[in-house]
Amino acid sequence: MNSVIKSNIKTLLINTIRNKFTNYKPETSYMPFHTSLLGKDRIALFSFIHSLNTIF
Repeated sequence: MNSVIKSNIKTLLINTIRNKFTNYKPETSYMPFHTSLLGKDRIALFSFIHSLNTIF
């Protein structure tokens, strides 16, 4: 792979992650057991990471 392609891939990945940070809205789902067990912040973190995984 030449350096131009590597640079384009790097730029694409950076832009995708930045867009996800700025536009992320967690899906509203009712999970009282998970929320009470893990906490709202951890559920939000898991949701965000899972969203990134599905993008890539």
